[in-house]
Amino acid sequence: MLAYDFRTILFPDGEKSDKSDKQNNGNAYGKNKGDMSGKEFGQNRAAEAKSKEKVKDEAEENLSEAEEKVKVAKEKAKAKKESGEMSEEEYKKVEEALDKADKELDEAATEAKEKRSKTDKMGK
Repeated sequence: MLAYDFRTILFPDGEKSDKSDKQNNGNAYGKNKGDMSGKEFGQNRAAEAKSKEKVKDEAEENLSEAEEKVKVAKEKAKAKKESGEMSEEEYKKVEEALDKADKELDEAATEAKEKRSKTDKMGK
């Protein structure tokens, strides 16, 4: 019975496998974890991910609060105009400023939703 080395069958010209040529295109999580153990690093990374999620939730909550404040300010300005406490010119200036703020808030909310949907897709 002849004994063959599997490398001579797979690579007859003495070629090496392509392991050394392989490029890792993945994330290098855990490569530079310092003096932490693998478990500590994983727990730390999970805690950071949870805190990022909490920050996103708080940002969305702040946006909704700001939108509510703009809505209340518009109502107050309209009431002052109708009662005569505010002139038409002043009302127009306030209304323009509030419209601008409302538009910026809408853009920020849209951007936040897009980022949220991207991260949700990546997490799944």
